[in-house]
Amino acid sequence: MDILIKTAVPISIGASVGSIMNLIDSALVPMSLYQAGFTYKESTILFAQLSGKAAILINVPLTLSMALCYSIVPVIAESFILNRKNSLDRLVATSIKLSSCIAFPSFLGLFIFSEQVLIFIFRGQNSGAEILRYLSISIPFLILTQSTTAVLQSIGRFKTPVYNLLIGCVIKVILVLYLVKIPEINIYGAVIGTTFAYVITMLLNFISLYRTIRIKLDLNQIIIKPLLASSVMILSVEFIYFNVYNYTKSNDISLGLTILSGIIIYTFLIIMLRVFSYQDIKGRIRRR
Repeated sequence: MDILIKTAVPISIGASVGSIMNLIDSALVPMSLYQAGFTYKESTILFAQLSGKAAILINVPLTLSMALCYSIVPVIAESFILNRKNSLDRLVATSIKLSSCIAFPSFLGLFIFSEQVLIFIFRGQNSGAEILRYLSISIPFLILTQSTTAVLQSIGRFKTPVYNLLIGCVIKVILVLYLVKIPEINIYGAVIGTTFAYVITMLLNFISLYRTIRIKLDLNQIIIKPLLASSVMILSVEFIYFNVYNYTKSNDISLGLTILSGIIIYTFLIIMLRVFSYQDIKGRIRRR
């Protein structure tokens, strides 16, 4: 029972990164907005745009990333226990690459099309588009925080990502309490606090990962190539969206075709840039 508690509790906390950050916002942001001079109604509206729209959409790519990354956790744990260093390094790199390949297009997509996405999902209600746009910057850091947390826990470092998350939360609390009270910054103080909290937690996780298994990651494969593919894709679909919209005058049709085109273009670019090797794909197929 003690072993179960020592492992289950840290894993549960590690898997709830986004929820914990949102909980901090719920406790601090409305009060801080009121102290900044906003009325109760204004504070409620701003916080609703943050928590009821932006934060929900930010967590969508996180859900997909978690499903993919946690599916590889047992294989990483097996390689670690059996001391298969080469296999362990490859699997950890694959897990982080999967996260990057989800994080970067999600960030750029929501950053560029924040208004169109809100209109599509909330049926014409695009208030809070700016909040979503800037909060989307936190997506790569959030997803990489989650993936490195999963990797650390798969190699037996259950408490380490929790301590790192605690440090990130402390930083977020300090920034929220200070920045949100500044009228010119207001709700964006929470956005800044969230982003910085994920940046710090992610960096601490990577440091902990390196100290534990001495892994050397190829930044070209896990960061530069996925970011390049995402950038080319977003430029292409931005062109597609506005041309289709000029013809149809329909945001729903334009955004739908944009998303479909983006998936096709991004998949092609990922293959062309050889982000994943044949060995990675072969290993995943065999495991299934």
